[in-house]
This record gives sequence, C-alpha cells and structure tokens, in this order.
Amino acid sequence: MKDRKRRLEQFPFYNCAGIERRLEKMAAQGWMLDEIGPFFWSYRRIEPQKLTFSVCCFLEASEYDPEPSEGQKTFYDFCAHTGWTLAASSAQMQVFYNEQKNPVPIETDPVVSVDSIHRMAKSRFLPYNLTVMAVLLMYGWLLAELWSSDPVNVLADGSLFWGGIALLGLFAVCALDVGRYELWHIRAKKAAEWGELLPTPSCARVEWIIRLWIVASLTASLLSVPGLTAAVIGVRAVGICAIAFLIYSGRQLFKRRKKPAKTSRTISHAACFTLSFVVMTAAVCLEQEGRNRNWFGDGCGTYEHDGQSYVFHQDALPLTVEDLVDSDYGLYCRERQEKSSPLAVRTVGRQGPRFDEEDYDQIPSLVYIVVRPRLPFLSGLCWEGQYRRWDDQRRVDDSHRKLYEPMDPAPWGAEEAYRQLYRDGGRSNRYLLRYEGRVVELVFNFGEDGPTPAQMAVVGERLGS
Repeated sequence: MKDRKRRLEQFPFYNCAGIERRLEKMAAQGWMLDEIGPFFWSYRRIEPQKLTFSVCCFLEASEYDPEPSEGQKTFYDFCAHTGWTLAASSAQMQVFYNEQKNPVPIETDPVVSVDSIHRMAKSRFLPYNLTVMAVLLMYGWLLAELWSSDPVNVLADGSLFWGGIALLGLFAVCALDVGRYELWHIRAKKAAEWGELLPTPSCARVEWIIRLWIVASLTASLLSVPGLTAAVIGVRAVGICAIAFLIYSGRQLFKRRKKPAKTSRTISHAACFTLSFVVMTAAVCLEQEGRNRNWFGDGCGTYEHDGQSYVFHQDALPLTVEDLVDSDYGLYCRERQEKSSPLAVRTVGRQGPRFDEEDYDQIPSLVYIVVRPRLPFLSGLCWEGQYRRWDDQRRVDDSHRKLYEPMDPAPWGAEEAYRQLYRDGGRSNRYLLRYEGRVVELVFNFGEDGPTPAQMAVVGERLGS
C-alpha cells in the first residue's frame, strides 16, 4: 500500500472554499496534504478523519524563502494557539487544518480576506496572465501582418493554422481566468461589506474543454510540419520543460541549504535566461546541421558548393522540364514542398541543375506554385492573395512595382492568365494562371518568346486540372 500519492490539482488561487472542500474530502479518505507543487500536490497517508481546513494568504512570504520569516513564525504560533496546524504552504498561500469540530476561523473579517486575496493577485496572478495575453496579442499582430503580405501562405500552412487555434485557446484560458477573477472581486467586495465571503464560481468543465482544444491543436500543428522541423520543435519543448524542472529543483535545493531568498531569486532568473538562450541556439544549430546532412532523408544526398552544403532532391513532380522541352541534362534536382491546412493546400515544385554545374543559368529550369483551396468560397481569396503578392501593390514607389499584362487564357485552359513585364517593357517568363478551384504561378528560364500553345496545354493538363 502506497503511503504517498500525487494529484493534479487545478484551483484558482482565490477559490479558498473549493480548496478547503477538496482537502477535507481527501482527509476523510485518509490523505493529508504534504506539499503544494506548481501542478501536482503531494499527499501522505493518515488515518481517515474529519478535519477542517483553512486557506489564507501571507503576503510577505515568497517561494524563494529558505524558511519562514519571523512574521510567518509569529503567524503560525497564533494559529497554533487556536488549534490550527500548518499542513503545507506555497509562497503566499498557507494551508492549515484543525481537528476541532467547530474551530475559531483564522480570518474572521471578509473585508480583510478579500483585500489580501486581491493584493496577492496584483503581485503574481494578474501580471502573469496579462503578460501572456499581451504576448499572444503581439503574435496575433504578426500573423495579421503576414496575412496582409501573403494570405495564401497563411491559409495553407497547417502549423500556422493549428498553432493559431492553440494560441487562441490559450488566450481564452487567460482571459477567462482574468475575467472570472475581476467579476468575483467586484462582487466579493460588496458581499464582504455585509460580512460574507463570496464563493468562487466553477468553470472547470469549460477550462478542461479549452485545454483539450489546446493540446489537440498543438498536436495537429506538430503533425503538419516536416520531420526535421517537428524534431526541432520537440527539442525546444523538451528543453523548456527541462529548464522549468531544473529551476524548480534548484529553488528547492536552495531552500534546503538555507540560501538567502535574494541569492536564490538572482541565480534562478540568470539560469532561466542563460539556459533558454542555450536551448534556442542549440535548436537553430540542430536544424541547420540536419538540413546540411539530410538527416531525415528528404533528398538523395548532399553536395558542397562555395563552402555550403545543399541537399540533392529527387522528388516526384507533376510537371517537369522534360514535359515541355527536350533536355539532355540528366542531373536535375527535383524538389517538391507542400503545405496544407483544413483551408487550403500549397504545392511548390522546383526543377533545376545543381549550383556547382557550369553555365548553371543556361540549363533549363522550372519553378511553379499551385494553390488549391479546400472550401469553394476561398477560391476568390486565394486568387486575390496570390495576385496581390505577385503584383506587389504594397510598394510605395510605383517605379519598383511589378508590371503585368493580361493574355489569352484559352491556350492554358485557364479562366484568367497574366504575364509579368520588366520595367523596360520586356516580357519575363513568369505567369499567373487562374483555374477552377486552383491558382498556378509558373516561372521557367527557357523560350525567350514564351511558351508555345502546346507547352501551355501541357501546363494546363498537368497543373490546372
């Protein structure tokens, strides 16, 4: 039979009544609270008995204190004099129990209790949640900026889509916590004036639904990225968890060795900053090394050119140079990249020579982007987004804008077709095509006069249907 157990306890810090009811129920089952962790609470086995618990705040306490201060000791002595014994504490939260049937409450003035809770909220709870919400709003602003410049990439990026859903859930959790507390505080102050301590409303079911939403979205986001990127994200996540564990363990070690709170706090903050920098730097180096050495086998090998390592891809492509022209160059690098989300799919195909080949720019090459919206009403948005990015209307100086001209879409089998022009009036070999249910952007470096009708028909058959 185990003498200790750990439970995941998720209570708002101001839900004193809820915490007390849980601890009284656990004591009746033979378990006494022994330690309050950041997520899990530790219990030790006792004889089942009916106990009364009281949760109160001691504002001068800190999680870095190696031992109770003189003020805390005086407070503990006062509680012990009325039959209250300290069960556990976590920073400012102090938990006591009493074996008497109708013990004298530790705090008898609801006004003082509400004021103490609010002061504790201002010191930790509110700054933390508001900071997280500010960071999430900043991320949302960056996502909006990315959307304004390249909406198609945002629509088709599964990691951005699911990551945004997860962060929206996290913002909802923080907003729910802050809003629920502020509502409770306003009502609790009024109730305290009448001598009552207002209970905390429970939103446990809603919170668990949002947490499951966050976990599912993060999992989907991780599954939406390539193997190397997923590995790097995993390394970062493991590193962050390891940092949190090391900081918490170090803080507990400093407590056992009676180190001053100021020393413990300084070392913890410095270690957190240093280890975070190390983990992020290691993740970037790992990603670069993985790409250089082709660890996840996304190509047929690597080669060196001008001191850099490149992956030699041999992916299957829906349209190749050989489909359009006769080419005797056989060492083509063929790369296919695809991003997808529940909203759209974006496929990029590249076929070209290796960078270490002579007359590299004279060898026929091909690059194209195919965007396929999954929902019919997004077709117009995908076309406008790709057209806007291609036209580059965000430029202030008209002399730097890309020029374009409409052309006959019939040979392409398309609904609309455009060709890019140079500033001097010359025509480039970059084309933007609109088909039913997809948008195609095509660039190739052969055929100065542009593709022939036969080549246009092949493009429409391979990419437009």
